Amino acid sequence: MAILDLLRATGSTASENPVQSLAYIAIFVPIIYILANEVVRKQARVPGLGGPTGLPLIGNLWQIRTNAAEKYRQWSRTHGAVYQIQLGNIPVVVVNTAASAKVLFGQNAQALSSRPEFYTFHKVGFPYSTYKLWLTRHRSCQILRVLPLEHLHIATH
Repeated sequence: MAILDLLRATGSTASENPVQSLAYIAIFVPIIYILANEVVRKQARVPGLGGPTGLPLIGNLWQIRTNAAEKYRQWSRTHGAVYQIQLGNIPVVVVNTAASAKVLFGQNAQALSSRPEFYTFHKVGFPYSTYKLWLTRHRSCQILRVLPLEHLHIATH
């Protein structure tokens, strides 16, 4: 009930003074977006893996704009050989030493060896739903071109 009363009061205020309402919207909508984006960025991070905190919306992009390799080396002194950074909303795991890369990628090779699904070939570009379906239809058309029509047993009633 209190929320409905608040919405009614806001609606009456908006009709009486639309400029003030637009000013409130221009202030509060970006603030709400930034707060919601920070929640999303926090949930996207790998749990248990430390790293530097970045700026809202852009993460650590501003910090690595000039010399990323030197910045990674500085961060490895404080956060260890393996840490994570945020590039916008995307968490990136940084591996700084050969020994940690060997342990991480060598011992966990089975878990890290999947191939991504590229949208170019699987989602877009073929007139049929899947490549396998297209290939089946393509082969059947090729067979029809090779076989003479009298060998086909087509019922014409």
